[in-house]
Amino acid sequence: MIDPFVVLEVMAAVILTIFLGTILKFAFRFLFYALIFVLVMVFVFGISYEQMVSWVMNALLWAF
Repeated sequence: MIDPFVVLEVMAAVILTIFLGTILKFAFRFLFYALIFVLVMVFVFGISYEQMVSWVMNALLWAF
C-alpha cells in the first residue's frame, strides 16, 4: 500500500521543480540579454569592459 505522505512529497517536488524552472528561465534570459548588451557596448561603442564592470559595481553600491 502506498503511504499518503509519499504522494504529497512527490507532488511537492513536482511543483517546486516547475516553480524553480520558471524562475531560472527568467533569470537566465535576463542574464543572456544583459551579456548581449555588454558586448554591444564594448565592441560597437568602444567602452572598455573594466568601465562597464565599474559602472555596474557603482550602481549596486549606490542601490544597497
